[in-house]
Amino acid sequence: MKICRLKIDKQGRITLPKSFLEANNISPGQWGFLDVIMGKSRSVRFTFESRTEKKSREEYLKIDSKCEHTIKEKKNESTT
Repeated sequence: MKICRLKIDKQGRITLPKSFLEANNISPGQWGFLDVIMGKSRSVRFTFESRTEKKSREEYLKIDSKCEHTIKEKKNESTT
């Protein structure tokens, strides 16, 4: 189900509508994540951190590096 349309600016950024942020209890400064949905072309899942499980920037950078490693592994598997 599509719930809104987002325009990408010249720097590659998107702006979420304020009504969406308020309805989902999301505040400025929270982290959001784009996860690839395997098996679906051009599809991602956009999730946000919970206010009760905030992590430090360093913890998120560790998560990001693990994600990059996993993506590289998946690419290598699909090319062999």
